[in-house]
Amino acid sequence: MGRDQELTRLKQELAATREQLERTSRELNDYRERVQRLTHQLMESNQALAVLARNLELAREEAARLLVQRIKGAVLPLLERLRGDPRLKPYQTELGLLVRELEDLSWSLAQDSHFSAVLTATEMRIASMVKNGMTSREIAQQLNISIDTVKTHRRNIRRKLKLTGSGQNLRAFLIALEREMG
Repeated sequence: MGRDQELTRLKQELAATREQLERTSRELNDYRERVQRLTHQLMESNQALAVLARNLELAREEAARLLVQRIKGAVLPLLERLRGDPRLKPYQTELGLLVRELEDLSWSLAQDSHFSAVLTATEMRIASMVKNGMTSREIAQQLNISIDTVKTHRRNIRRKLKLTGSGQNLRAFLIALEREMG
């Protein structure tokens, strides 16, 4: 009888273990299905975010284009008329700086995204100033940095734009690029 009781007990343990295994298997299948649903939702969300990112980039580019168009078509001509007004002669320096800043802004906005991705923000600003005819000394004074720092930035700009050793003038290259883009 002891052996029968032991066999009965083992059968009961086996049945309990089998039930536990089936329960665990069902839970595992439920988790697997849940992970698959979540993966599918995540992939759909990722696709939607990719579309949203593309649309945002297109909207940003269009907004930049419209802003450049308004600056060049309306604001700059108005400022040039104001600069020609003899009553505003005491403000010529400020008006000139305003025109230069708006030209820099419109030029920066009009740049090709690859060009903007190649240069740092400071290099973009210095490139814009070079394009507008500012000397290294003037740029250094405007940005409150040393002339050596400006020269380093100019060297980096030339290297990144693959102008090193080409003999091409940086300002001429930037002006030609602006005409090409704009």
